[in-house]
Amino acid sequence: MAPQPVLPLPILCPVAGCPSSQQGCLRVLIPSLPFETPVKFPESKFYVDPHTYEDPCQAVHELTREIEASRIKIEKVIGSGESGEVCYGRLKLPGKREIPVAIKALKAGYTEKQRQDFLSEASIMAQFDHPNVIHLEGVVTRSKLVMIVTEYMENGSLDTFLRKHDGQFTIIQLVGMLRGIGAGMRYLSDLGYVHRDLAARNILVNSNLVCKVSDFGLSRILEDEPDAAYTTMGGKIPIRWTAPEAIAYRKFSSASDVWSYGIVMWEVLAYGERPYWNMTNRDVSGAKPAPPPAFPRPSRQGPGNRGPKLSSCLSSHPHRAVHRVHVSSLATAVHPCTAQPLPLQSCGTQEWPELLY
Repeated sequence: MAPQPVLPLPILCPVAGCPSSQQGCLRVLIPSLPFETPVKFPESKFYVDPHTYEDPCQAVHELTREIEASRIKIEKVIGSGESGEVCYGRLKLPGKREIPVAIKALKAGYTEKQRQDFLSEASIMAQFDHPNVIHLEGVVTRSKLVMIVTEYMENGSLDTFLRKHDGQFTIIQLVGMLRGIGAGMRYLSDLGYVHRDLAARNILVNSNLVCKVSDFGLSRILEDEPDAAYTTMGGKIPIRWTAPEAIAYRKFSSASDVWSYGIVMWEVLAYGERPYWNMTNRDVSGAKPAPPPAFPRPSRQGPGNRGPKLSSCLSSHPHRAVHRVHVSSLATAVHPCTAQPLPLQSCGTQEWPELLY
């Protein structure tokens, strides 16, 4: 009888700490060779919608870290909303140094549905790990006060921060902020997550001017009235940041997030001005905002077209959303000074990138 051919034997990876071991990394052992050839399958990570869980509590249990309430010290209230208060405090975990944190506390008298909706945002944030996306420290669900604990961002929301410091930054610093936001949005898009509510009010800024995307707990329904806004758990949100196809067809995608990013570009360069100023929601739908009064003009000796233009983000025809610049281009480097977010606070006056229409 003819000998049977020796085939490679797939076995589970025996290497401790293999980064792909949880995905069942395989190594093919070839007996005829004195070494083994590792075969790794490409790792893929996608966002999992916590609302797809039959039991929402299971999503919170599987995706988030539970923190003992005794580990948190609330020091002051720094904001409030319909779901409850936002506080500043300190978190001390075993074996780690005490760190400042932001604490979102669910208001008293909540229903079970409100509790589940509140914690669903934590289930979403827990899946993200990027320097330009807000970081979740954990949740507190086993005490009377239900809390979501995140990293603390010293300068608060981007729109308020820019209005407070109107005219105090160089164009390179402003573009660096936009680059950070774009990097965060590209990361979310790569995971298959559509934000739906990208706006300067939902970007947080730390002491180094690093901008981080936040606010992931919104579920929006378009009302019938032509001047209506999207309804959320936190109240009304104007349509000024929403892409035309999302308004017309309830179609949300990375392309609609790119439209919103174009509006955020406008907000940043206008130092937190209200997009479209006093236009009605009816007039806003599908329109492009005019350049703000202080909109910078590029230098004749400038570096040329290095970044995504507003016009590339604001392709307004509902059927042409596919022609908008891809979200992967939002973080395109526009100047060496913006290559890393940390030095932005000390950037001097540089040549201006072209970010005009």
